[in-house]
Amino acid sequence: MSALSQVTVKHAGTAYYVDVPTTVAAFRVSIEAVTGVPAPRMKLMSKAWKGLLKDDTDLSGVKPGVMVTCMGNAEVLVQPQKVVFVEDMTDEEKTAAAVTLPSGLTNLGNTCYMNSTLQCMRHIPELRAALATGPSAAAGGGGSMDAGFTAALGDMYRALDSSSQPHTPAMFVQLLRSAFPRFAERGARGGFAQQDAEELFRETCGVLARTLRADATSAEAPSHDNNLVRSLMEVRSRKTITCDECDEEPPVASTESAYNVVCNIDGGAGSARKIDHIRDGLLIGMQGALEKNSEKLGRNASWTGTSRIERLPPYLCIQFMRLGQSSS
Repeated sequence: MSALSQVTVKHAGTAYYVDVPTTVAAFRVSIEAVTGVPAPRMKLMSKAWKGLLKDDTDLSGVKPGVMVTCMGNAEVLVQPQKVVFVEDMTDEEKTAAAVTLPSGLTNLGNTCYMNSTLQCMRHIPELRAALATGPSAAAGGGGSMDAGFTAALGDMYRALDSSSQPHTPAMFVQLLRSAFPRFAERGARGGFAQQDAEELFRETCGVLARTLRADATSAEAPSHDNNLVRSLMEVRSRKTITCDECDEEPPVASTESAYNVVCNIDGGAGSARKIDHIRDGLLIGMQGALEKNSEKLGRNASWTGTSRIERLPPYLCIQFMRLGQSSS
């Protein structure tokens, strides 16, 4: 295709020199190459033709040096994507789009305290890895109650990882109620009673601390021993008790360990004490009054206990305490 002449194309304040081909379509392509304006979106105006350039315009009469004005945005427009809701997607589409919803646990009679606690613990990668390599309860893993409990928990986590559908933790609930009879208590109407999440968390950590071991050379075990749960979750505090009524009474110091810290969340409408931040709630839990015997006074006296954290774990569990009740 031979050029008839060369014209000046002006776009966004810049002039370009373009050969005029024999067809309008080829002319647009040449202009797109230098301006970046897509041919279907450009509008071309010149004294060489009337109005906007049309596809059937004859360019044979265009003279060299003619000024052509090109209008159009050189940026590539992003085509709007069709909105697809997760509820309307197939399982294959959810997997491909990486939006597969996490699996959950079926409630087996007031087991919401257990479901929520174990789902939270499931988000600790090191714990998941240790349970994944352990024996299976279904295969008779472990002879002791602790070993069976740990194996059943590993089985349950594997079941949750292998499907997006709800899992019914029948075996684990059976072992839980057998190992800890308090979780098998029944209410006035005969159904299983509601239980405390913090108690379940404490008992579970105790069992796992007795059964799981960590590689002492691994970065996943930031502790002096090879106890995985202690390495990952144990909080160590220094508690000092001082007598409020006698300065001569020596302070009593001790070291305490736990798998959680208490955050007081008293407050609300009409309350004189407002707890607006976790820090404030934690400080309340680190100081309290008590009554105990004073050897110097020879009677019971008022004491103040103060705790200070000496070691924070990689994963800190906070127990929110309000009106004598708690949730973790």
